[in-house]
Amino acid sequence: MTPPLEQAEQQEKIAIESNKRGSLSSALSSVSASTSTTTSLFRRARGVGSGLPPPSAQAEKQKGGIMVRTSSTYATDESEEERDEEEHCVPYVSSQEPDSADDYLPDYLKRLVLHSHGDFFQTPCFEARLVAHLMAEGFLPISTNYLLLPKLHARRCVIPTGRLHIAKSAKKRSKKYKFSINQAFSAVVEGCHAQHGISWLYPKIVAAFSQLFRKGATGTPARVHDDSSGEDAISVVRLYSMEVWNISSGHLVAGELGYTVGSIYTSLTGFSAEDGAGSVQLAALGSLLQHLEVTMWDLGMVMDYKERLGAIEMPRPEFVAHVHRVRVSHSSLLLHLNDFPATDDRPNCKDIITAGSTTTSHTQEQSLAAKTIHPRTSSTIIDVPSEEKLGNETRKREKRRKGTSK
Repeated sequence: MTPPLEQAEQQEKIAIESNKRGSLSSALSSVSASTSTTTSLFRRARGVGSGLPPPSAQAEKQKGGIMVRTSSTYATDESEEERDEEEHCVPYVSSQEPDSADDYLPDYLKRLVLHSHGDFFQTPCFEARLVAHLMAEGFLPISTNYLLLPKLHARRCVIPTGRLHIAKSAKKRSKKYKFSINQAFSAVVEGCHAQHGISWLYPKIVAAFSQLFRKGATGTPARVHDDSSGEDAISVVRLYSMEVWNISSGHLVAGELGYTVGSIYTSLTGFSAEDGAGSVQLAALGSLLQHLEVTMWDLGMVMDYKERLGAIEMPRPEFVAHVHRVRVSHSSLLLHLNDFPATDDRPNCKDIITAGSTTTSHTQEQSLAAKTIHPRTSSTIIDVPSEEKLGNETRKREKRRKGTSK
């Protein structure tokens, strides 16, 4: 089977050729011809949320079913450069039949984002607020050089509150390191490139992440449908860099990029430049998230080391439902180190791990143990698995890996 990124490279070549033939340009022209406003392409596309009623009475329907917002409720501090960038975002018009993943793409994004294959979607638009809206809908954005590739995993690897497992070896060596937040974004990107190569962290997506990062605690607003109120509301997306420093050398030795949507923290990518530093970074970060009562640590695709941290597999319907449930109501949550005073704003990793292990998580466990409701059918889907069930699933996976079955 062709690897996803290789398939995406083939897809982008097709898209580029289509653009040369004028098909995408024609689509863009038809969008432009359908409205007399000077709002950006993204605002013109934004209008219907998750297959639900129009998000505002200020929206009116125009030719081709495109919703036009006559007065913007998006970030009002955008620069001329940001507005100019939006005008180059080309909308896709999909001719493909929707599959199970495509069912989760809200209507307002379908003018800009096309289902590619499997769990992957694609768009040539890297505009930061589009990336923020994708994050707020549960998509994890990666990219090729020319295409943004939002991914909505069939099974998401997550650590609910209270399930974090920290190895004794990580605890023991943690006293050699300090932890910081948002002190070295560029250095973390460089560290990821040094360890993994470009991988999917291409300049265009780095630029989008950088723009989100610069919003700081204010974050980037995403107008979404609030399931609890039945109306549109603002979910705030905040992008962070996490850093681990060697106390003896003062060097940055591990770190990652991630973002929050409501009370969910999602890890994007990270690096480790020193033996053991990566394990300490994960242990300290997980402990911090638990201490701050983050309800879920989203780790993307399933991998062995994530399972050793306590991760479970959450099917797409349950994951999306949880995103919808917390993205507005918990939008004020900020990641911080205020509870760990340090002269250089870099507390010792051991102190963070200790605090995380002593934080009571009874309330959060109860919250996640509540039955999850499917966002479209409103039918009960699943309870968070019990320890016994999780143990059985782990044993079954191990048997499958060894080529046996029960």
